Amino acid sequence: MGRGTDQCKLYIGKDYSGNDAWWGGGQSGGSDLNIAIIDTCQSVHKCVWAGGGYRNNSGSFGALLGFHGESYDSSTHTGNFEDFVDMSRYDGLGLNWVTEMTEFYGVNEDECATVVTIGSTSSDRNNIYNNGGLQD
Repeated sequence: MGRGTDQCKLYIGKDYSGNDAWWGGGQSGGSDLNIAIIDTCQSVHKCVWAGGGYRNNSGSFGALLGFHGESYDSSTHTGNFEDFVDMSRYDGLGLNWVTEMTEFYGVNEDECATVVTIGSTSSDRNNIYNNGGLQD
């Protein structure tokens, strides 16, 4: 996802042409998805977002959490994820994700947690980032 060799495009599935990931209601609507956590390398790239690779058309989707670069499978990562869940039940969704899941391992080996929030205004997006929670 988000590889530079593919001009920062996202390819998912095989039924749709183009580079789209559909969140919320999908192409046909009807889903209540509010938050997606994609715990894989390069799952949330700014260039993919800016290029229109992620789409939301249902109005229910509010946050996409993932990683700009690497995501390591380790006991530290698992412990950080458990801490994130415990801390984020009622608020701090975006802030806790970035704080708990970002790790610095060395030159170009960092695990950079990334959040995309969706809302009609900057205030709505900030509210999801700071005050949104897994129980919402």
